[in-house]
Amino acid sequence: MLQQHSSLVGTRREYCVEYAVFGIDISIAELTSKLPKGEQLYGIIVDHNGILIYHPKLVLPKTEVHCVRRSACYDASQVHHRAGAGLRVQYGFSDQRVYRLVGLIDSIPTIDLMEVEGNSLAVRNLRTHILEQNCPEEPIVEGDREFYCANLADSPFSVIIVNSANRQSLIYTEKTDTVETVRTPLISYFLSRRDLCRWALDFLPANRRFDGLLSITNCDNDLSMTRSMINSVKTWAESWHNQGSSTLPLKYITSKFDDELFEKDNTSDVQFSIRSDVIIAYRSIFDKYNNRLAVVGVQWRMDYLNDLFMNWTKKNEDWIQCRKVIDCLLVTRSGFVVASSTGRQPAHLASFDPQLFASLDINDMVSTYAFMNITTWVDAQAECIAKRTAPWSSPASSARNPLRVLIDTVMMLISKTFWVDIYYLMISLASAQPSMSGGICRFQRVKPVERMSKALHTTVIHLDELGEKNIVIVKKLVITMAVHRTVKLYKKFGTVEDHPRRRISRSVNTRVRKIVKNRILRDNKRLMRKLASDLSNIPTSIRRIVKHELRFNLHNIRRTHKL
Repeated sequence: MLQQHSSLVGTRREYCVEYAVFGIDISIAELTSKLPKGEQLYGIIVDHNGILIYHPKLVLPKTEVHCVRRSACYDASQVHHRAGAGLRVQYGFSDQRVYRLVGLIDSIPTIDLMEVEGNSLAVRNLRTHILEQNCPEEPIVEGDREFYCANLADSPFSVIIVNSANRQSLIYTEKTDTVETVRTPLISYFLSRRDLCRWALDFLPANRRFDGLLSITNCDNDLSMTRSMINSVKTWAESWHNQGSSTLPLKYITSKFDDELFEKDNTSDVQFSIRSDVIIAYRSIFDKYNNRLAVVGVQWRMDYLNDLFMNWTKKNEDWIQCRKVIDCLLVTRSGFVVASSTGRQPAHLASFDPQLFASLDINDMVSTYAFMNITTWVDAQAECIAKRTAPWSSPASSARNPLRVLIDTVMMLISKTFWVDIYYLMISLASAQPSMSGGICRFQRVKPVERMSKALHTTVIHLDELGEKNIVIVKKLVITMAVHRTVKLYKKFGTVEDHPRRRISRSVNTRVRKIVKNRILRDNKRLMRKLASDLSNIPTSIRRIVKHELRFNLHNIRRTHKL
């Protein structure tokens, strides 16, 4: 990426005018090479719109970044073959279309500062100063972080320096030239980085890259820190038994893993991240100085977790209530239903079961996540369907009456705008974006979208923080759901007396008939009391299953896979 500075100079004589243009191209790398890149102190470059030009956490592979030349038509059959070699991509309503059409990273920056640094008050103030180009001399403080910014003169860029006051930087000054490794059947070394020594190790397979690092002699990188870290695990590697996995029982391996894990104080909770059809459960491991050592976790496909939960509810007798009385849901702390006994598609609880979500909210079991005064998170890359009319051009709504509505409808029918809209609707196929097909520029139907910044609330469900009150509330919620469902079925199908056996519609399945027969009679208090008694045991059963069986299975997964 280049930043071009140019000026126009000239001299005027009596009969002619001479002009000349001189300029200089400055690579962005010239600026980024001067910025700090540590964990304690790092630099950021943004433009005057708050869009990131450089961030140490934003790494774009050079082989996947390409310049986009806008054109009216593109050859759809050659999109993937011509990537990076004169590819011409049509201009859409959003730069995000490049992702869909090509599958590569667009060279046009579109990532906002708040997406990486968070939507806090300090970051918003910093972004405002950048937009107004009046960076203050004093730092903007947020907890232990300090933000310094400066506007680069005669350029569209600003530089931000972020300092973490309570975080320390490690500087290793010792020169280490040798590496001491331990070779046993149970110990192996793996090097994930491919760019060391100017990509000299990239041609090697992943399982042989570490051996290549030991044998390399000419390297521009300082490998003293890397060699010292390898030498530091020598004592730990020697503590493993010098036998193969075929002769060593699994019990020894798992006990060794537990001993290693026991020495670390894990103080964080399990976090869940939902990525399209994948759920990731992870947690951080900290040392006694509260420094994060590693992040461990497991990744499930959504359909696998849903099928696993349904098998538990079908085969385990403790989950019999889920098959006969209620619907059992497996909900994350953020309110996302990852599995259910109904087999429905996973979704957020607010859309999966709005009545249950509202009941939890009424009983103070749902709260808005608040960390460092952050109540929402902003998706600066959100998209919405483009509108024909500007929302700010409409006047304020006034009182309406039937006569006025009739007059407005008639005026709309005879107005020019109505017929213009009809015309655009009829030629919508021809007015869409063009594409090249068979050497002919054809038009295709597209949905125009606009880029927007959308503020989203993050909810937290805290059932485990209410103690004994939890059982009473859960019992009341479950009974309310059962009553609501039976009343709904009663209104739809009526009672058993309303449907003789020989005339029952086939749409009323066996389960519905059983519910209608045994649970719908509203005046039968004895059956309702029995239902409440059965439901009161559900929290205890769920607690026992989660405490013993589910935790045991996760513990086995952790041992087997060494998370």
